[in-house]
Amino acid sequence: GYLRLLRGWLDACADGDVLMCHPAEAAPAGDPIGAARVQEFEALESVQFGRMLQDTGVQVLPLSRILAG
Repeated sequence: GYLRLLRGWLDACADGDVLMCHPAEAAPAGDPIGAARVQEFEALESVQFGRMLQDTGVQVLPLSRILAG
């Protein structure tokens, strides 16, 4: 489901839009959104996400780089 949501965002985003997320490889104990963090991580490292970026021409950069530029 998260990849589908990402695709919708990529299709609709405009130059300068920011996608905020906090992915994690594992769900920390007691984190109420830990499972969602793991889903984000898996989606963002997937081949499908890379293809989506290519298809849409969207470039992903760390916020620190955007703010420095």
